[in-house]
Amino acid sequence: MDTHSLLKPIHNKLGEYDTAQLVTLLSVKLHGIEKGSFADAHLGLPWELLLLIKWSYEYGGLKYPPKPPSEQVIVQLLNRLREIEGELQASYLNNGGTVGLSKFLRTLAFQQFRYQQSFGSWILARSYSLFCELPIDHPLQIAFADATGISMVDFLELGFLSWTWLQNFPDSIYYKPNEVFGSSRIDPEVVKLYLKVVSLEFEDVKNFLRDRPHTVRNPGLQLIEPTPFVRFPIVLLSNQYLVYSRRLFELMLGDLFYDIIKNMGVAGLSEQFGSIFEKYVRQALVACKFRMFDEAELSAKLHGNKVTDFVLSFNECTVLIEVKSVELRPSVKVYPETKTLVRELQDSVIKGTLQGLSVAQKLKTSAEGLDISNREKFYLIIITYRDLYLGSGEDVWKEFLGSAVGSACKNLDIDTNMIPPSNIVIMSIEEFDPLVSILLDKRSTLPSILDEMVKSNSDPRTKKLSFWQHYAHLVKKSPKLQYLDEPLARFYDRVETKLLS
Repeated sequence: MDTHSLLKPIHNKLGEYDTAQLVTLLSVKLHGIEKGSFADAHLGLPWELLLLIKWSYEYGGLKYPPKPPSEQVIVQLLNRLREIEGELQASYLNNGGTVGLSKFLRTLAFQQFRYQQSFGSWILARSYSLFCELPIDHPLQIAFADATGISMVDFLELGFLSWTWLQNFPDSIYYKPNEVFGSSRIDPEVVKLYLKVVSLEFEDVKNFLRDRPHTVRNPGLQLIEPTPFVRFPIVLLSNQYLVYSRRLFELMLGDLFYDIIKNMGVAGLSEQFGSIFEKYVRQALVACKFRMFDEAELSAKLHGNKVTDFVLSFNECTVLIEVKSVELRPSVKVYPETKTLVRELQDSVIKGTLQGLSVAQKLKTSAEGLDISNREKFYLIIITYRDLYLGSGEDVWKEFLGSAVGSACKNLDIDTNMIPPSNIVIMSIEEFDPLVSILLDKRSTLPSILDEMVKSNSDPRTKKLSFWQHYAHLVKKSPKLQYLDEPLARFYDRVETKLLS
């Protein structure tokens, strides 16, 4: 049976019921999960409920008169959805071998992992540091204000106050702006603009789902699509602001600056952010007091432009670091075909790997004037702003990276063995900051963590999907990072002034 035929009973069932009531009932269940645990499977898993909310807008209420949905109806829909998921197992599992397994796990990770992570103060601090403390006339500040009508710092302040209110009232699925801002010193006009950024009117949601960039049209692939409601986690329904999920609101709060800048399509904005992101990583590396060489020093000594952003010299090894502000398009997240991945990552992961191999070769053979202790053992770390869930270096090399860089290395006379695939790490900034906290606390060293990663990944029984799993046990319960904690304190001071009467 084809995908449309499999899904038609669910779509038809949704069509019998009132859309607004479906959305409300499903949101109640989402909030119930967030108050309890994912073990409450009878409530449905968050991504299942969010998919049913999406389909409620698209297919609900088509039969007249629509009926009010019941708890039993939701259970029936969830059961049928799970049956279909079993029948539509990704083809990667059936004929893809280990590469297919990596692709399948990646699609699940994009859909599910972020929803299960907690919202921490460092997410606020990182957004404030990267974006809000830029000069007011910076192109990124101007672009955001043009797109939304409010400044980045105003948005983050109002978003934080909203999040605090939502945390304090977990039993309510409705967000009440008057209670949040009524006694503050915040301009009511700014509040109105803020609400337009984070919410949609009920009548506009269907158009948003239809017209959003990079819509996943295939209904079968929508089963594993990351929910589009991260962009607008609130809906204005019957003059009340309904919050689908508190976790969605948290994700929106951490994502919005980057998403708007990336999706505006204005020339130069991505490059502007790339430069800011690189400076952020630099300050972390400087805080660790590594013996470090940056791109300018490397270009001067190695006589070329194709160098990595940083090189860290240790007695045990040499670590090359590339910083890339990259993410995958929604269609690639749900259908990561190898040719598509190569096109998508050509200017980031693939280019960064070529640069790493080239620099390693030069450091080994002809790098005079650079105080490099170890010219035999190299690691390459590619730091991305968003998690790509590409897996271990060996996995990604086998999947597409080896073939993607192979011909270029041959043409440039670069030895691909300079950095073994096992020594390649692709990690997100949310993995990087906790790693830095470990290094600053001297709970371990970077060479030790990298060596342990290689050892662990060499055994299928101890292999990890994400890099952070190799050092999560070393992170303190309340870790500290000066380059994040200080901006966070400044942000809290700003918010406090808005609340003083």
